[in-house]
Amino acid sequence: MKIKEIMEATPQGTIPPRPANVSSWQTNPDTGVRTRTNSDGSTEISDASGITKYNAQGQKISNVSPRIAGLQRTTTFNPISGKETGTTDNYKGNFNGANVDQTTKNGQQTAIKVGAGGFQVSATGPKGQEKPNQLSYQAGKNKLTLPIGQK
Repeated sequence: MKIKEIMEATPQGTIPPRPANVSSWQTNPDTGVRTRTNSDGSTEISDASGITKYNAQGQKISNVSPRIAGLQRTTTFNPISGKETGTTDNYKGNFNGANVDQTTKNGQQTAIKVGAGGFQVSATGPKGQEKPNQLSYQAGKNKLTLPIGQK
């Protein structure tokens, strides 16, 4: 179900229903550390260092850092070896009056969006793709999307 559908189906002033696969956060009153267990058995622990996710067997699979000065890093791990398998860096912020949202995966730029006022330019691709494959220009409600040649 999409967020728009949930919001339309939820009466004004009430809290939308929580997705079935997510439990609520439990907070330790002494440390402030928050923990939740999802229906698939995975566990997430949130503290000052970010959010660390463990699979149902208790093996670390990812860590998401807090967003500091607009930058946030997600690191994924091989649950068996514990070795790092990849990183995704995302920067969201304002640069000389333009809103910037840039993502790199393992050092390779995968998406960038830059906009000011009602104008936005973005280079994006399908989720998980290493390189952007389309360039979009948007001015108000008008949008033009063009393919980017790939080698």
